[in-house]
Amino acid sequence: MSNENETKQNMCDKLWSELKDKKIEMFSLPPQPLSSFCKPAIVDPTKLYLLPTASSLLPGLETALGNAYKVELVDKYIVVSKA
Repeated sequence: MSNENETKQNMCDKLWSELKDKKIEMFSLPPQPLSSFCKPAIVDPTKLYLLPTASSLLPGLETALGNAYKVELVDKYIVVSKA
């Protein structure tokens, strides 16, 4: 059973590793890494929960990630999972 929990935790970490350096256009600045505008939060290890530092992150993130990821706003978090 611990292997299953480790796999789920690794999924959250894996998503963050894939996305943290993804370039995103915000505030008419040159493309910046996603990690400049949010940080991960441990809520559910099967999905990536992000705490944005700017409320306008959601549209830019959706554009940057395209159809490869599902992006949704849940309370104060932006939740990212594989599509």
